[in-house]
Amino acid sequence: MPPPRGPTGAPSATSAGSSKWVPGRGVPLVSSALRKRQEGQPQEVVQISWRAQTRLHGRYRRLLGRGKERNRVIVAVARELIGFVWEVWQAVPPGDASAPDAAVAA
Repeated sequence: MPPPRGPTGAPSATSAGSSKWVPGRGVPLVSSALRKRQEGQPQEVVQISWRAQTRLHGRYRRLLGRGKERNRVIVAVARELIGFVWEVWQAVPPGDASAPDAAVAA
């Protein structure tokens, strides 16, 4: 029996059987462990981290979907992550008591 064809005449992506839809796989989530770690952090930092998570998750999936090599995708996402790290560093002044490393130093 030939594989099912999509509207364009090409085999459908799910007909190969190798890719299955997995619930929750395509959406960045805040787990209970992450929510616990975020307690006590400045709200601005939490907002930046969520923006980073959604953007970098989408970028990773988009680049992989275009057929880019996995290691190159990881490097591209890591480079973009540095920008978010810099933004958090700018948002929290070095001597701020609410900064995470201020609690470690005390």
